[in-house]
Amino acid sequence: MFWGVGALVLVVVVLVDVPTRHLLEDGTAVANVPWYVGAVSQVGLVGWALAASVALFAASVLAVIAEERQFVGFFLAGGLLTVWLMVDDMFRLHEDVLADAVNVDERVTQAMYAAILALWIVTQRHVILRTRPYVFVTAFFWFALSLLLDISGDGSGSLGLLLEDGTKLLGILTWAAFFWLTARDRLLNRSKWSPTPEGVDLA
Repeated sequence: MFWGVGALVLVVVVLVDVPTRHLLEDGTAVANVPWYVGAVSQVGLVGWALAASVALFAASVLAVIAEERQFVGFFLAGGLLTVWLMVDDMFRLHEDVLADAVNVDERVTQAMYAAILALWIVTQRHVILRTRPYVFVTAFFWFALSLLLDISGDGSGSLGLLLEDGTKLLGILTWAAFFWLTARDRLLNRSKWSPTPEGVDLA
């Protein structure tokens, strides 16, 4: 799988009609801007990657534990969804690529993402309620606040950008914390190895 990804990158480098340096080097080096440009966005990408890695790893391990297989779909779908959100954030798909290449309005794409996310929540609601729902809800609070600031147009100016992107970063980090804590609870089988955290049902 990983070799396949590497091969795909090489194919893109060869076929895409853009300078090779633009594809391979760091964006700050290509643009000749200070190293800290986009630092908050980069931290957010690390958060997405952490959440996706933990979720997919948990799914692969729990798949071989009979009594934990009910959580496999939850972690697998959540991990794949997080990978897509990371890729969207990394390449600005809904803001630039889809809007320019196929003329899809940004808000249409956001609505589609929201529908997919809602479908995941509805189908996995029983599992979510048995994990750490308060962390899950907190992540969505930050995401919703960031989205509202974006839609309302209050994200302009230094303070607006700080609030919009700051709440988004808090949402990403809380999202990563949710998957980290939930995966740890399941992989350690805390119902046997340690006291169950208050408010968390591991049965």
